[in-house]
Amino acid sequence: MQDASQQFNLGSVNSRFGQLTFTLVVSNNENAHLEIYASDPKDMRKSGVLFIFVESSYQILKDLIAKTDEAVEKLKQSGQIHKMAISHSRDKQISKNNVR
Repeated sequence: MQDASQQFNLGSVNSRFGQLTFTLVVSNNENAHLEIYASDPKDMRKSGVLFIFVESSYQILKDLIAKTDEAVEKLKQSGQIHKMAISHSRDKQISKNNVR
């Protein structure tokens, strides 16, 4: 029997090119990892890419997002861009699913 774990659905980010779904998985030994699953809801043949981030790679991801935010804000302030043209989900609900 495998160790049971808990999965927390953190939400998703949608664009015209596809969807990223974020799930936090916590095992019984209290270790956790972040899973990011990429899919194209319009064409399931373009689905199946899964990224698993442990603590060190998760920190790198956070740093990259922070750098991206900083760059976008600087470009907005300088008038080089008006807005980011990416649609996304604002669903921040966390749901808990037990996995065996």
